Amino acid sequence: MFDSEIRDHLLIMRRYLPVILGGAALIAGLVYFIQQQALPRFESTSSVRVNVTDMVDDGLVTDFRAASLVELVSTRTNLRRIAEQAGLPNLADAELEERIEVRQRRIPGFVDLTGRGSTAEVATALANAAARIMLDVNQEDTAALTAADGTVGAATETTIIANAKLPAGPVGPRPLRDAVTVGLISMIVLAEASVLLTKLRDRVSLADPEGALQRATGIPTFTIDNEEHYNQALMPLFVNSLAKEPGVTVVQRGEQPSTAVASQIGNAATLVGRNVALIDANLANAQYLELDTRANFSVASVTSISNESEALLAVSRMPHAVVLVCDPESLTKSEIVSLARTIPGVGGNLVGIILNRPSGLADKFSAAFRKTESG
Repeated sequence: MFDSEIRDHLLIMRRYLPVILGGAALIAGLVYFIQQQALPRFESTSSVRVNVTDMVDDGLVTDFRAASLVELVSTRTNLRRIAEQAGLPNLADAELEERIEVRQRRIPGFVDLTGRGSTAEVATALANAAARIMLDVNQEDTAALTAADGTVGAATETTIIANAKLPAGPVGPRPLRDAVTVGLISMIVLAEASVLLTKLRDRVSLADPEGALQRATGIPTFTIDNEEHYNQALMPLFVNSLAKEPGVTVVQRGEQPSTAVASQIGNAATLVGRNVALIDANLANAQYLELDTRANFSVASVTSISNESEALLAVSRMPHAVVLVCDPESLTKSEIVSLARTIPGVGGNLVGIILNRPSGLADKFSAAFRKTESG
């Protein structure tokens, strides 16, 4: 059961593979185009060391002092001071936090100050200005603490240990990398979306259609999509369920009307010596034909040009054996199961369900049956 679910999952993805690949390629191309139009982004970083010198410190005091300075430098007022010192007084408030980042390292006492800009020069100027402002903030805060009680924080030192340098290249955008990443993610999302939509539409399993419907209805189910499957499914069905019956009503539900299955059942009957009468049981445009008196097996065909009520009426008139032929491409699993449960309610003896996916086989089998009949 679990293997069937996985296989069904993969088969659904394979069915929609052109759509999945096309959609992912379109999204990736759009991302690539947008990224190509975006301005480059440069980053540069300076580093400052914070050191408490007037006491024995296991790192906790230094770490606390560095964290305090990070918070002070990150205030809107001091970010504005950094921008002005870097020669960018017109930066909007919303841009300040995006352009300037102050973060504390895991090693106590070390702080990195990163500047970002559309040019390498702007990024470097912001990073170096941030380092200088941190030294100023430390002096101002130390003076304020000293004025308060004369001792606390008086020996806190800050030193620029690394000035920001011009970056060799932009950190972004990277159109190709981003397009490939987004394309792969889109492909996964679209693949899973195709599976989800197929499940929501209640389509018959692609991996085990016969098993899924047979478990739901208790009726032997076969899939036919080529000539070999016709031979494998219809002859055993005739021998096991139809050979002793006076006739069969073949009810077809789907988009394209076809008498292929009815013709092949009749053909199977002639191969075992039965005289067969074909009946057009489409009440919409025809009536039952009079049976050939020589016939001892009748095949009544109700194609999809008749609605469900007319099909059930035909079943009630010829209830000996009924074969339900469905197109799993146009009918949901629930619709097939519902019809399979309705047929016994009107007196029909449903002996088999055939999932028919023919491709140009209807005329071929009809012609083959006529040839057998004339012979």
